[in-house]
Amino acid sequence: MSDDMNEALAALAKGTVKPVYVLGGNEWLLVSRCMNAVRTAVVGTGPRGLSEDVFDGDNITVNNLIGACRTLPMMAKRRLVIVRRAEEMAQKLNDKDQREFFGYMAAPEPSTVLMLVVTKFDGRRTWINEARKHGWLVTCSVPGGDDDKKVDAWLTQWITAEMKGRKIAAEPGVVDRLVAWIGPELGMLSDALERLSLYTAGEPITLAAVDELVTPVREIESFDLSDAILMRDLPRALADISQLKTQRVEALMVLGSLGYSLRQLARAKQMLSVNPEVNLSKAVYMHGKPPGWLASAARRWTVPQVHRAMRVLASTDAALKGSKGSAMGARPMGDFRVLEEFAMTLCSGAPGMGELPG
Repeated sequence: MSDDMNEALAALAKGTVKPVYVLGGNEWLLVSRCMNAVRTAVVGTGPRGLSEDVFDGDNITVNNLIGACRTLPMMAKRRLVIVRRAEEMAQKLNDKDQREFFGYMAAPEPSTVLMLVVTKFDGRRTWINEARKHGWLVTCSVPGGDDDKKVDAWLTQWITAEMKGRKIAAEPGVVDRLVAWIGPELGMLSDALERLSLYTAGEPITLAAVDELVTPVREIESFDLSDAILMRDLPRALADISQLKTQRVEALMVLGSLGYSLRQLARAKQMLSVNPEVNLSKAVYMHGKPPGWLASAARRWTVPQVHRAMRVLASTDAALKGSKGSAMGARPMGDFRVLEEFAMTLCSGAPGMGELPG
């Protein structure tokens, strides 16, 4: 059965309530929101009444817990029983306790909703798997694991939904910058949106406001920028450049990483031109990339575009070393402005270093 948090929240919003919920994951803000959704669906938004009990996992026994769950609700349709830090109760289970606990999860009291809140979540635990088997588990985590692209895509959707719910507008690039600067820290993202909304007093949030109020906490590496450029993802590339500038990374070191990635891309394109069926994951080394990643990136480039990228790389290297300025303007630019021009040239096809428009 699915342990998807969004499915659980949608069902609760429609009034469909399960008799058991096990809430846990890597993001406490999501756990907290699920707790509130369950409580609202069962007993409403008012103060705790006669049909709501709250226990701590370190001082509740299975026998007492099941006794509370078997108690009929008073002046309410359902009884709500909450166990905070439920993993501490689970750690103390002997064989008899475990049989009784698992027995209750298999046949829970229909007039009671048992909410087990897990602070230190470990999906490998036997009792967690038992809850998953019956469909009681709700995983409150930022999805994507170690795949930064999936994490960032989910964060972009989450921030966009948060802004819509709070009726907050923003200029293009704001969401990408928040993702790049804060990352999967939903509490900090929520706080940043609140502060930015107050700061702009109902006007759309600007990039300047983000620069003024938000402190970057998510450090990135030069290869993150390389990944964005190889995927020709300009918004992400510009956000990464801004973050690298904030981290005071040397622009020439960043360009060195970009050069390495572009050379690997050129090798990949050359191999594909000889043998379209070649396994690039084995033939060309790209650190930390899943199978198929380089092939996906290579499909975004033609051979002439790769050749042009290498020429622009050389011109950008010369510009950073001070041997020449930008062909796009007469005034001198900072190092990271040069990198921004480099990213725009490669991702969007604009004229680059040493090139003329048209």
